[in-house]
Amino acid sequence: MGVQFLSDEQAIAMLRIWSNAGHDLTTVAKFKTDDASKKILLMLPGYVCNNWYQVGLPCTDFKDAMSHFGELLDVVVLD
Repeated sequence: MGVQFLSDEQAIAMLRIWSNAGHDLTTVAKFKTDDASKKILLMLPGYVCNNWYQVGLPCTDFKDAMSHFGELLDVVVLD
């Protein structure tokens, strides 16, 4: 099965689930290098299943990927 994608809105909803369950959101995501394009993928785990989901479009570097994740965290934490 290929990579499944989440929009930013879906990722925020997923992060809220993890937050409500008491998880430290800074440790939930992982950053993966796409071998074909050499871009960075922001990945979030599913809460019920053992799948990882790509959030948004691939990023050109880790700085962009981490900034994107930080923006999502800001929405979850500050909302």
